[in-house]
Amino acid sequence: ADRDMRRFAYAHRLQMVRADGKHFRCGPRRRRRVVVTLLDDASRYALGAVVGTAESAALFLMTLWIVLRRWGLFSSCYLDNGTGFIAHAVATISSRLGIGVIHGTKGYAEGHGKIERYHRTLKADLLRSFPGNPEIDDDPAALTLRVNHYLATVYNRQPHEGLGGETPEARFLADSMPLRPL
Repeated sequence: ADRDMRRFAYAHRLQMVRADGKHFRCGPRRRRRVVVTLLDDASRYALGAVVGTAESAALFLMTLWIVLRRWGLFSSCYLDNGTGFIAHAVATISSRLGIGVIHGTKGYAEGHGKIERYHRTLKADLLRSFPGNPEIDDDPAALTLRVNHYLATVYNRQPHEGLGGETPEARFLADSMPLRPL
């Protein structure tokens, strides 16, 4: 499963979740930050995000914990080979929870296209206004609130071309696959 090279197009929510970090700068001092987001493959629903100062296993696991508490367990997770995703702790915790982990390979854009498209939208809608903006608090907790507010009120409610004009929220909530609470 670690070398799975097919295009992912799962029919139901939480069969496959994609995770990745997006680096950006923010605030008047243009501080470096990264937002780690978990995105449902079937619905493109952004399940949750956490902002930190660097991509790390701790940041990914915090995001994972928030998503698991809210939505329950999912079947598998597609990760790139970033430092926060290849850590032993990530493999151990995922294994104990019964979550299959697939690490993408370099040059395999098909596996990561959906989350890269999400990153483009996130940057265009939100992150591009952050660098140098004196109204943006560069504290990771404040940025986490700001990003999650955007996800809940804007991103998840916008019609999505890849979903035939349906919104990620409508697709996710209408799915017949039952959630599996922790």
